[in-house]
Amino acid sequence: MIPSNMRFLGLDYGSRYIGVAISDDQGRIAVPKDVWENTSHQEIQKKIAEVIHKEAIMSIIVGLPVRLDGKATAQTQATQKFIVWLQSIVKIPIATMDERLTTKLSTAYQKKNYKKQKRPDAHAAQIILQNYLDKQCPSSVL
Repeated sequence: MIPSNMRFLGLDYGSRYIGVAISDDQGRIAVPKDVWENTSHQEIQKKIAEVIHKEAIMSIIVGLPVRLDGKATAQTQATQKFIVWLQSIVKIPIATMDERLTTKLSTAYQKKNYKKQKRPDAHAAQIILQNYLDKQCPSSVL
């Protein structure tokens, strides 16, 4: 069960872009927030610190990419390295969420949606975060 007044930050990590989503303050609904260009650890650290402070984030959820059969890939390893680095710079809990097919779902959604974005990363982060929130508190599903 998710306590009230608990905001989450969802990240869809990629070597070039990082999709960003946040939850409402009840930890029930995820919304896409931004897409960050993954240019340097210093820049990403600054952006993460800013969001954690500004949005009162209590936990970070990172999408963990695996193949459809559940096996790790090169991107899985890169994401795990990112998570280790992230744990070294923040003092809040970090969890992972299976992100299989989230980019495909996001791209399909955008093709049908009139608000098309250049990159699907923020919407993919929203899907990852929403899946996590729903798993933690199934009654939050509308």
